[in-house]
Amino acid sequence: MADLQQAEPRAVDFAIPDHEDPTRSILLLTEPHGMTAEAIRAIRTRLIAQHVRMGRRALAICSVAPSAQASFVAANLAVALAQVEIRTLLVETDLRHPRLAGMFGLPENDPGLSDALIDEDVDASDIVRQMPLPTLSIVTAGRDPAAGVEAMGSARFASIANRFLREHDLTIFTTTPSNRSADAQRVASVAGYALIVARKDRSYIRDIEVLSNALKADGATIAGSVLISS
Repeated sequence: MADLQQAEPRAVDFAIPDHEDPTRSILLLTEPHGMTAEAIRAIRTRLIAQHVRMGRRALAICSVAPSAQASFVAANLAVALAQVEIRTLLVETDLRHPRLAGMFGLPENDPGLSDALIDEDVDASDIVRQMPLPTLSIVTAGRDPAAGVEAMGSARFASIANRFLREHDLTIFTTTPSNRSADAQRVASVAGYALIVARKDRSYIRDIEVLSNALKADGATIAGSVLISS
């Protein structure tokens, strides 16, 4: 994966534990001394050195298929960055199969991105949820995610996203897997940078090349790649 993208952060192998409780998947909090948490921190180190310190304020986490668990990477990476006092905003733009509310134990009926996309009376500040970790905030999918899907490519989304970028050190966007829609390309084009997540023995090199080329064609720079070993 690192050779494919020729970009940092280089691929880091780790495994995702199988927990029935989605809140247990934030390993930076539940298993902070495990190997996967250490791998996430290694990605954080490279991102800080070669992304954040260069003034880059956004990153879309992209994958080809759901098996890559891009939301897991995005959520843990956001927590890791916030733990070193980088003001981080994690935004759920996978409105087709949202996961962040469940992972962080937040109410699924609270206002979120879909509400701001379909109702101009909902301000961007109304959908940002401050977490107990002071430097971490989250925007969930909202009360009617499906209603916001078509607006992902709109000027309204770009306006909201750009405001997030101005108000935080780094904004991380989860995205819909590319085998389900072109949403990731739209989000990455606004973010400007993408991190591709793949899974050993489940992700095909050709599919990743297609995704990488599509992201670049839409104006996104590939910041690097992550390989999940199991």
